[in-house]
Amino acid sequence: MKRILFTLSISLFFILGKGQDVPSYYVSTDGKGGAVLKSALHDIITSHEKIYYGNLWAMYESTDFIEGTKNSAGHYRVFDYYSNNIHYFNGDGTTVSGMDREHAVPQSWWGNDNNLDVRSDLFHVMPSDSKSNSAKSNYPPGVVKGTTSFSNPRMKTGKDSTGKMVFEPTDDYKGDFARMYFYIATCYPDIWQTGTNYAMQSEAYPTLKPWIVDMLLQWHRQDPVSEWEMKRQERVARFQHNRNPFIDYPEFAEHIWGNKKTSPFSLSSATLQSLNTDTYQYGSVFYSTFLGDRAGFTTKNVKGSYTVWKNDATYGWKATAYISGSNKAAESWLISPAIELPTEYAVVAFDHALNKGTADGVSLHISTDKTNWTELKVPTWPAGSNWTFLFSGDIDLQDFLGQTVYFGFRYVSTTSNAPTWEVKNFTVFGGGKRTVPTGIEEVKIEKQKVNNDGDVYDMMGRRVISLSPGNIYIKNGKKIIYK
Repeated sequence: MKRILFTLSISLFFILGKGQDVPSYYVSTDGKGGAVLKSALHDIITSHEKIYYGNLWAMYESTDFIEGTKNSAGHYRVFDYYSNNIHYFNGDGTTVSGMDREHAVPQSWWGNDNNLDVRSDLFHVMPSDSKSNSAKSNYPPGVVKGTTSFSNPRMKTGKDSTGKMVFEPTDDYKGDFARMYFYIATCYPDIWQTGTNYAMQSEAYPTLKPWIVDMLLQWHRQDPVSEWEMKRQERVARFQHNRNPFIDYPEFAEHIWGNKKTSPFSLSSATLQSLNTDTYQYGSVFYSTFLGDRAGFTTKNVKGSYTVWKNDATYGWKATAYISGSNKAAESWLISPAIELPTEYAVVAFDHALNKGTADGVSLHISTDKTNWTELKVPTWPAGSNWTFLFSGDIDLQDFLGQTVYFGFRYVSTTSNAPTWEVKNFTVFGGGKRTVPTGIEEVKIEKQKVNNDGDVYDMMGRRVISLSPGNIYIKNGKKIIYK
């Protein structure tokens, strides 16, 4: 089918979080209110990447660190909603001693079903001091009126005015927890068990029980969205590929549960909460799943004439020199297009699997000219004995901030070691002052044939099969409006 694609020639930074890109994510909510609005948001956010529960600590090193707090070992301090005790990450994705993975909305409320996505949803599962986690138990949020049973500078537990045991965060984080609850109630409306003190019930609307709605709305209003929430949102979006609508547009809560639930939500009139401005950017600089998508990467053989790197719709970029039943000696590179790094903070990360050999000959490099290459230290490597994908961990790009760079995946094999290396979900992420224009420089109309070849993505970086007129997509590294 022929369609007209309006190509917007702009600097395509931050597909997952750039302020002017976010509204298109919520375009289907415009003009809706109450239960209909909640249903529209559910349809948007429920389709997301499921995080493996065992990988949460590796994720936390990318989502819950406090910038500017590295210790002598080069590891960041952990941000903790539940305690001001000081803990540092280990730098290798392992559990931090004295900390747990705490669910803002308790697991018992959905029957402790480990198969549900909510169990590892990063928008409410966060690092917590172990003692605080134990004290919080499965209590609902509330205001402690009676004797305090546990207290520290960031939370306390005790009975509320009805005699029910509750967990009360400090005033600075009450809005944060309200927005977590709004998100969970919207994303997972039908998983809840029956319990007197459980704040959720299985139903499309309102999901939140009446006795907790007014309090959460009060917390939401009195403690507005913070810079920390916005930063953590962009970090989480890297992995889950969805967002918390109540951080982006706090008005959603009012139009679903609050004093505007009978009024339609207007996307054009709403105020987007974003770190991204004309002079500052924070989010994903470059992202590709690599699944059937070359993403502008090219291959270069240095030794041997074999086709080592191939792009695969299931496994991403795949390298092997096991050819025609035997190991071959080869050297081949997979090289990225030019990527401009932010000025203050930048990391690169990916998922990879390795099998049928060791990692002795595989590595990641960076260059400013594609001639002189510097090897980057990859924190986590697969064992080389199975097809399980592992998160590489964030690789610090401190020495290259503000520069235009290229990344090179190097594969070197011998007749005794020719493993298969698979790479997907490649991300460059960071923040800093903008060094390029952010507005539309040129608009031109191109007639292109759009087919289901896997090269069109939505603004969250997800491959799109069926396009909807009027929406914005990514094709060949450019924004398009599908008409």
